[in-house]
Amino acid sequence: NNQHRDELGLLRAGYIFCGVCGRRMILKYPSGEAARKNYNTPVYRCQQKDGKTVDITHNHRTQIHVPGIDEVARQKIIEVLLKPEEVRIKVEAWRQANKPVFDTTDIEETIANIRHSMQNLFTLAQNATDDETLADLTYRMNELEKQKRVAEGMLFDLADEEEERAEIEKELQKFEKWVAGVQPSLTDPSYQPTYEELRLAVRILGLRVTVFPTVGDWPYRYEAVVTVPEIIKKLAILSQTSHRL
Repeated sequence: NNQHRDELGLLRAGYIFCGVCGRRMILKYPSGEAARKNYNTPVYRCQQKDGKTVDITHNHRTQIHVPGIDEVARQKIIEVLLKPEEVRIKVEAWRQANKPVFDTTDIEETIANIRHSMQNLFTLAQNATDDETLADLTYRMNELEKQKRVAEGMLFDLADEEEERAEIEKELQKFEKWVAGVQPSLTDPSYQPTYEELRLAVRILGLRVTVFPTVGDWPYRYEAVVTVPEIIKKLAILSQTSHRL
């Protein structure tokens, strides 16, 4: 790649999206006479052209110049890092979401009670004097066996879930450490961060920029939000697991 580092685009490869169709915008460099005379700068672009339809989702051109929107991304990074209290509140909220919903002690007590009930039924079955009573006891025993299997399955699921919670806590600690490490430098107006430092910040924060065309009735020209994908992704997986319990 012959492009300078500052021309590579902080938001390339999955951090800037077209507001019209939701697709990733791609990085385009000026070519021909414009490139030779430096009349233009690189742009992020989404261009869709479908002759079969006339709707704007399949027929539009969204683009924005790289230097300007990359500076927006940089300012968003600084904005987040300048609010350590908000970062701490967010991390604490994630930790609260990472707390277990079920207590294994309750489930273990339930299993113990089921086993005790099954033992009582077994004793009654040994002393049963007619087929009707024996059939009723057998049915109740089978139902308790089903309940025990469900409860034991929950224990196994909780053990797996605990491993996932530990992974989330690792991600939270990693995120906190990163914020504490880069905060002094990236928020210092006199500091000139490298492309690699800013690109890492974009990735860890999960910066997502949405851009709309300049022409048309759109809600905004662009919007930059922070998603912190590694933590959110793991919390989403954990949430799905918890809902199965």
